Amino acid sequence: MKILPQRLQIEFEQISFAYAHLTTGLVMTVLVGAALFAAIQGVSGFETTILWYSSLLLLVTVRFISLYLYRRSVDKIGRIRTWKTAFILGAGLAGIVWGIGGILLFPEADVARQIFLVFIIGGMVMGAVPYLSPVLPAYLLFLFPAELPITAYLLTFNDNLHIILGVVNILFILTMLVAARLNQKTFLHSVMLRFVNQDLVKRLNETNVDLEHKIYLKNKVEEDLRENEHRFKALSNAAHDGVILHKHGVIIEANQAIARMCGYSVRELVGKSVLELIAPDCHADIIHRLAEPREDIFETTGLCKDGSTFRAELNR
Repeated sequence: MKILPQRLQIEFEQISFAYAHLTTGLVMTVLVGAALFAAIQGVSGFETTILWYSSLLLLVTVRFISLYLYRRSVDKIGRIRTWKTAFILGAGLAGIVWGIGGILLFPEADVARQIFLVFIIGGMVMGAVPYLSPVLPAYLLFLFPAELPITAYLLTFNDNLHIILGVVNILFILTMLVAARLNQKTFLHSVMLRFVNQDLVKRLNETNVDLEHKIYLKNKVEEDLRENEHRFKALSNAAHDGVILHKHGVIIEANQAIARMCGYSVRELVGKSVLELIAPDCHADIIHRLAEPREDIFETTGLCKDGSTFRAELNR
């Protein structure tokens, strides 16, 4: 599987988010545009208003087609720059249409509808923050064309009301810039956090697989040891010769034959020193032989539990 550079992954997440929420934005554009058309057409002229609203609907249709093509695309990552450019261009054109509407539809003699128009455009700009700001250039190209024309036009009036509205719009633009930048940072932080979490989950899964493998090997070794132990007991108990296993001279296993020879039970023999089964006068020889790594056969004197002795041939 091809691993994408992190920068490209982030860019893909931004564009995927933008197109995923484009439908909501386009539907709201149609509805808000219809509300503005209904409120303004009586005072701004029906022909002008219908021309503006038709332009808005045409742009919405083109952007819906763009959304359809994006969803049908089988190589979204390979064409990420194309889809990003198309989205930014669509947002910029939407801003231009709203900005032109702010001038064409401005009702000169109706202050109430003037304020309504200002708030409608401001509402579209504010509502676009969560959807467009992850792709910040798209939001900027929507914000400035939509707000600057009507803001500049308001400042051309000589009365205090329109000048105040223009100043408020300037402050609103600045506020939206800050909000968009903060929202973009939040989005990028959430994306980066998700990448980190995915990396942690991947590492945990790898560690879990490694741990499971180690547990399997440990259980296999323990199973093999138990099987070998059972085999040793079965073979040694079936043998006529006495057999013991020791570690540093301490008995860890013994068969029934050696237990009978020495008058002990197998349980009693485990944990005893090998020297306890050898006559005291042979201890020095046994200690010397146990210290040597070579294999040999030799005779010695065994010591029983009741103190009696017997001749023994040791093979180690």
